[in-house]
Amino acid sequence: SYAEFPTITAPMRAAALEPPPLPAGSEPATAQQLTGRWVPANKPDSRAFVAFEDSGTWHGSDGCNGAGGRFAVGSGGRLLTTAGITTAVACENSRLPSWVDDASRAGFTRGQLVLYDASGNELGQAVRA
Repeated sequence: SYAEFPTITAPMRAAALEPPPLPAGSEPATAQQLTGRWVPANKPDSRAFVAFEDSGTWHGSDGCNGAGGRFAVGSGGRLLTTAGITTAVACENSRLPSWVDDASRAGFTRGQLVLYDASGNELGQAVRA
């Protein structure tokens, strides 16, 4: 029932903690720097992309399925994202939109956008399209 308070579990608490800082050599991303269209660094000619808008929304495609939501960027490249419902068409696709949804930090290394999860693990890299 939606009238009851949710039970906060240990995994939920862990996900809400401050993630590790960006690795040495990585510059924290800002919302202004994220604005625009990005494609997977390892497949720049694919149909996959994400686009961050000035309005605080993002949208994209893994190459077959649409995705999108909202985002906010804090200090040190801290990234908070939400994602809505997406389709689930099977195809050879990129995980780029799911990287955005799973990211807790965003930084730039050698001109590439690098997204990191809540544990500080690299999710993937993107280049400006």
